[in-house]
Amino acid sequence: MGHRRRTRRAGATASALLSAALLAAGLPAAGTTYAAPDHGARAARTLVTLKMPGCEGCTVQPARWIRGSDHGWEGKPKKVRDGKVRWRIRTARTRGLTFAVLRDPSAAPAAALGAVPLVVAGYRGKAAGSTVTNAYASTARRATPCLAGTTKARWTRKVVARYHRVDDPTGPGTVRVPRYFFKHTQRSTNPYARTFRGTLAAQDVYVCRG
Repeated sequence: MGHRRRTRRAGATASALLSAALLAAGLPAAGTTYAAPDHGARAARTLVTLKMPGCEGCTVQPARWIRGSDHGWEGKPKKVRDGKVRWRIRTARTRGLTFAVLRDPSAAPAAALGAVPLVVAGYRGKAAGSTVTNAYASTARRATPCLAGTTKARWTRKVVARYHRVDDPTGPGTVRVPRYFFKHTQRSTNPYARTFRGTLAAQDVYVCRG
């Protein structure tokens, strides 16, 4: 199957501060994603459900790119409805799975931020299973969105959405910046990248280590 190209372009009003602070390390070339080959409908699948009561109407997209692999994958973008969003994903794809919030009605658009916010799977220093508070997340300096994966047929987790304000680079006032993280630290994989007040984001698909 051939490569599929797609571009996420930052708007002309993107904040230089946020663009520099939010860009995650280890990304593939900007504007390039890849489609994974289909190994058949019989492959084991997992019903992945994110409970996001604080992000009603948000558009979320799962993706997977493993460093050193020739193939990657992007799932269908879906809206959070009634506080949740779900996908049926091939179980093998849950290792290195990430979630990008493409649109949030309560926050500045990704174009204004210069990057697409990601759901943090784990902040450095937090053990898997531990509760993550907004106070902790807001001061965490490094995080990863990469999940370690599951073998279960159903996988349900709660995602917290919080917001902070920064000066609007285009004029007076401020813009609302989102911060997304799992309520409980997930088993995750490298790499960890810098955050901006706990917010993790990327200009393209985040590359995880297998």
